[in-house]
Amino acid sequence: MKTLFKKQKFYSSKNSLWIFPIPKNRRISNDSDSRGFSLIELIVVMALIGIISLIAAPTLSTMLSNYRIKNAANELAAAIQLARTTAISRNANCVVEILTGSPQSVVVFVDDGANGSGTAKNWVKETNEETIYRINLKDYPTVSIDKAIFTNTGATTKCGFNSRGLSIRTGSFYGSGSVTLKNTAGKIFTVNVSEGGGISITT
Repeated sequence: MKTLFKKQKFYSSKNSLWIFPIPKNRRISNDSDSRGFSLIELIVVMALIGIISLIAAPTLSTMLSNYRIKNAANELAAAIQLARTTAISRNANCVVEILTGSPQSVVVFVDDGANGSGTAKNWVKETNEETIYRINLKDYPTVSIDKAIFTNTGATTKCGFNSRGLSIRTGSFYGSGSVTLKNTAGKIFTVNVSEGGGISITT
């Protein structure tokens, strides 16, 4: 062992490697570079999140509204198709009534007079006549029935099918028409019913 300084000693090993003591004023830390966010950094991040949210919100709202009206149109077309197949299978008239009041809804019923307790084929939903399907437009927020226009039917807001699957004829003409749905973003879907009983969706 050799003393090189009065207050500092160095020791040599068998391999003549010098070992230096750690200075007392030096602190060793495995996390010396880690630190928290400053208040300014947090404010900047929150401001950026707020700006991005303001930009994205209208787009997301429009996408959701368009998704809802598409689903509503598909369900309405399916309900009308159900009326047609039910009329064929039950050998009875089946009517689709579009209720444009508040709340808006669509009712599909069998216009068969309920085995004599009512009047068959009068386009009116009587107490004992069976409702086979109902759509409540409140289940589709931002979507509403803009108009329903049918000609040669029991009413401008009604269409129906006979036992052959054709639109019910009033007088010498078969009924036909359409129901238009509209959302708050201005998107329009129209469900059409032809004289032959065909059902289609247009935008």
